[in-house]
Amino acid sequence: MAFVLSGLVTVLVLVMSWPRFSAAFQFVPVQQSIRQYFSGHELPAAEIETSISRSRQAIETFDYYAWHSALSLLYYLQAGDAGTSLYDRRQQLEQSISEARLSLSAAPLQPELWLRIVQAGFTLFLSARELADNWLMAIWSGRVEPVHLMQRLQTGLALQSSLDDEGLILLRDQALLAWNLKQPEVTRMIRQGGLSRTKLETLLKDSHPDVVADMESKLGPVTP
Repeated sequence: MAFVLSGLVTVLVLVMSWPRFSAAFQFVPVQQSIRQYFSGHELPAAEIETSISRSRQAIETFDYYAWHSALSLLYYLQAGDAGTSLYDRRQQLEQSISEARLSLSAAPLQPELWLRIVQAGFTLFLSARELADNWLMAIWSGRVEPVHLMQRLQTGLALQSSLDDEGLILLRDQALLAWNLKQPEVTRMIRQGGLSRTKLETLLKDSHPDVVADMESKLGPVTP
């Protein structure tokens, strides 16, 4: 009798687990494509489209937050294709934000998704308040996360005029982290115009004049 019950429980567990196993199997090629992207390989438009379709199928079988995260990235990449029309780009960015929010509703500690909402939102002309709120969440969910630190600093400086006192404290914190952890990248981006030296120095001059002096020693005096 115990053997029969054990067998029934095993069968029941397998039946209940099957949708997730099946969906995960469908999603394997998507994971491989995303891994290639993060390894520095550009994904062809056809592969992105196929990955979106597979992700959708996986979610229909079993709804899992990480697959919405992947869809958000894929739609964002699709929107960045040079051959995409302005109308389609807008639709894809809106889809990217929608999928990011679905994922964040289940797992909010994903700083890259909060940041993606901000990046897509700039193009979609979301309100400055909404962009700032999402930027703050990117900080709160991953203040010292190193991979997207420079992007958080860039977007934060772009939103500086919309940040309250708390936001400015966090922006200052990100600037200090970037200078301490990624100084060569910061100086390179300043020289290339990707970061505003004037904004950085204005942000830091009262609270951290030593950092401003260090910037000047590395970059030379500000030229008119």
